[in-house]
Amino acid sequence: MNYLVFPFGKYKGVKIEDLPSTYIILCLEQFDLPEELQDVLYGTLMGRLKVYSGIQHLLKTKDSEQVNEWLNLKRENYERMD
Repeated sequence: MNYLVFPFGKYKGVKIEDLPSTYIILCLEQFDLPEELQDVLYGTLMGRLKVYSGIQHLLKTKDSEQVNEWLNLKRENYERMD
C-alpha cells in the first residue's frame, strides 16, 4: 500500500507530509502500524529534522526514549542560543 495520506484517526485522509510531528510521534509510539507506514512516518520526521546522519541511527532503532532524549538535548542547545 502506498501511504500518501494518513489512513485512520483524527487525521484520516490528511497528507502524511501535513501531519503535525507530535501526532506522528504519538502514532509511532502508541499504535501497531504496518511497517510501510512506520517507514513513511519515520522518513517524514527525518526530512523535517534536516540534521546530520547521527539522528538516523536513533530513528531506525524505533526507540522513542532515545529519540526524545536527543531531541531534548538539541532543544536545550537551541534555547541557550536565544
